[in-house]
Amino acid sequence: MRNEGLFEYEAFWENRGDIKKRGKPLPLLTYAEILKFKSLLNRVLDHKFFYDEKGEVYAERLSDLYSLQHSIDGLRKVRLRLNNAWWIAENPEAITTRTFTIQDLEFVNSDINQFFSIEGWRLVRAEMQQILKRESIKRIPIDLDIFHRLNVLIALESFDSYSSCIDSLLCEYYDANDLKD
Repeated sequence: MRNEGLFEYEAFWENRGDIKKRGKPLPLLTYAEILKFKSLLNRVLDHKFFYDEKGEVYAERLSDLYSLQHSIDGLRKVRLRLNNAWWIAENPEAITTRTFTIQDLEFVNSDINQFFSIEGWRLVRAEMQQILKRESIKRIPIDLDIFHRLNVLIALESFDSYSSCIDSLLCEYYDANDLKD
């Protein structure tokens, strides 16, 4: 059985040591993000994420509170918990035998906060934002003459983007032909 409030749970980076708070709080993982960013999380929780091509450690990605091996072992624990969450999401009939609770999510976030450096976690959050951005923007090929005609229309009608221009044209078409979205 799923724990109530699992999808509403939020956690933020807890500063440690001499790191000063600045700007907005840095979010840790939500349950929805765990499900959405499975491949990214698998990649960043693997020991390869912390090494460059030459085999040297990206020290800025790991917490300086623990040794490299201790941090990587701790993140392996996180990955096991996440594998459990992914398995449950992919096998909903098995929820009676395996669970992923708010406490599991708290452990995951606590370990992330403990074993990642703040710079390393910012890098992961930035990659999450890039994935979301790529999913929300689609590129379509258009002929050059249509592109120039769109530019003329944008200038004449003072549209702020190609999306708003195309949206206006589509709305006019839908209205003229009594179509619904």
